[in-house]
Amino acid sequence: MYSGGDGERGEQVSQLNMPAPVVSIRYHGDQVFVALGNGSIMVLAASPVADIAAATTLQLGTEPVSCLLPINSALYAACDKKVSVLCPYTAEVQVCIY
Repeated sequence: MYSGGDGERGEQVSQLNMPAPVVSIRYHGDQVFVALGNGSIMVLAASPVADIAAATTLQLGTEPVSCLLPINSALYAACDKKVSVLCPYTAEVQVCIY
């Protein structure tokens, strides 16, 4: 992760090793959502130094999470043949649409 304070310097502030390939990354609701190729989403608190040990993992399916879409006060995540609606503040699944 790089600091956004001075984009031209590109100062690295932390590094995380993910348990699966990263498909996409979205910032929403003061959290960072990382969609992974194993069907899960890692939720990290947006802080200067992200802590992988404090991350929350949501398992949505077995196929890669193909899309993360923030809309208003929700985050939509597509995995397998379903769309899950997540609360970006609590990182909980509110609804699954098959």
